[in-house]
Amino acid sequence: MQREIERYTKDDVLILMSENIVFTIHAINQMRLESRDITRMEVEDAIRRGEIIAQYEYPDSERCDEVQIQACIPNMFIAVGMCEDRLVVITTWRGEK
Repeated sequence: MQREIERYTKDDVLILMSENIVFTIHAINQMRLESRDITRMEVEDAIRRGEIIAQYEYPDSERCDEVQIQACIPNMFIAVGMCEDRLVVITTWRGEK
């Protein structure tokens, strides 16, 4: 069960991103959709420039805590997992939340 938290800062996200960023198969498939056409560079730029808009903790699960980031130009959302040694891009999308 997820619960909302405010545990991570933007610096925490950027540190993990600079050390080890990985993309799930789901994220890659979503980025490749013709309607989305999102590149890895766009995702990394959006993470750097965007704002954290939500955070979720999964205390009774093996899942990493989740942080959602919104970048305004272009209007892009990214859900990332905050794992101990890596930042996992879970999914990406454009438009409305």
